[in-house]
Amino acid sequence: MALGPNGGIIGPCNAAVAPVAASDKLTNFDSPGTYIGKSNPAAPGTGTIMAIGGGGSGGVPGGGGGGAGGLVMYTSYTLPSTCTTVTIGAGGAATGPSIAPGTKGTNTTFANPSAPITSTGGGGGNNRQNPQTPSSNPNFSGGSGGGGGNNFPPPLCATHGPGQAGGSGNTPAVPAPLGGPQGNAGNAGGSGVHIPANSFYGGGGGGGRAAAGGGPNTCAHGGPGGAGLDVQPFLGSNPQPFYGPTSGVYGGGGGGGSNAGGPYQAPGGAGGGGAGSSGHPCYSPSAGGAGVVNSGGGGGGSCAPGGVSGAGGSGKVVVAETDGVASIPGGGSGIWPMQAQYEAKKAGKWS
Repeated sequence: MALGPNGGIIGPCNAAVAPVAASDKLTNFDSPGTYIGKSNPAAPGTGTIMAIGGGGSGGVPGGGGGGAGGLVMYTSYTLPSTCTTVTIGAGGAATGPSIAPGTKGTNTTFANPSAPITSTGGGGGNNRQNPQTPSSNPNFSGGSGGGGGNNFPPPLCATHGPGQAGGSGNTPAVPAPLGGPQGNAGNAGGSGVHIPANSFYGGGGGGGRAAAGGGPNTCAHGGPGGAGLDVQPFLGSNPQPFYGPTSGVYGGGGGGGSNAGGPYQAPGGAGGGGAGSSGHPCYSPSAGGAGVVNSGGGGGGSCAPGGVSGAGGSGKVVVAETDGVASIPGGGSGIWPMQAQYEAKKAGKWS
């Protein structure tokens, strides 16, 4: 310890601790709220934001699975220093028992005026013989697209025409530098043969953040939902208190409704997607599974008339701030602002 030329105390050389993951401070929103601005004035102005829209619900009958809500993972995001409103998208409401397509989820927003983020709600699943298509009804497309409905011709033993198309994902488009793409397309519904046992294809799977929805097969099974995104590389390894039952995977698509073919349920995509209805016993009005709350998962479709589809899961926002002192590369001696010293000492990173 020594006196400097102007009477100040020159302390020992202090080295900054090596950088840590961008999870020094994590702010989680499972419901609407306000982000109060970066908490450490010495921190750099960037961080990571994950925003997930509400998932779409499945359709009824012959129902495609709901698409997952859009998932934007924006790294190197310039964090606001003032209060920012956060809106969490709701999952699309379940439909049925009357014939109806699924409901689109609503958007999640991070309303920073200088760099707003919007994650679009997932598209609803289409339903059998619906004359509407993704091009004529925008509710089938979204962050991830809803699955298409199957086709059901009136004549007994007649061959089905093509199933309904699935909705488009990443709609509207979010480019990779801004955290996109938001998601993927839903799969088309199936075609098949109408026989006395009513054994025909199920609905297509809804799209997920990491993969498109799967297609139905000849056993009358619905298509599986598309897989969601594992966010652990961005927000830290599981367990984290805010990850919930999906263990850090979000944005799974809903499974398409199955018809006959045994007690089979098309699985929802990893990351909160709901399973499609089983259609067992043959042609029974069973319900699709709901998307997991705060996962943005799509709801499962229901294949038989009188069934009920699964609702979509609500969205989520996570803001990851990097500690300013810990992120100073190389360390070394020098003149440190008092605020930086205080924050580093409080965090146990001043040696």
